[in-house]
Amino acid sequence: MTVLAEDVFEADRFATAAFAMGRDGILFLEQTPGLEGYMVDSNGRATPTNGFGAFCR
Repeated sequence: MTVLAEDVFEADRFATAAFAMGRDGILFLEQTPGLEGYMVDSNGRATPTNGFGAFCR
């Protein structure tokens, strides 16, 4: 689980919470303003939030 937030402390806090939620964690990040995320599940399937791609080059 990777989380982008306004600061590193928020990113860490929400990454921990989202990771603990399992597959629902990426949905939680999607619905939380100011956060973007990228999750890789146990099958190797990657799921980003809708806005995550804006931070990739």
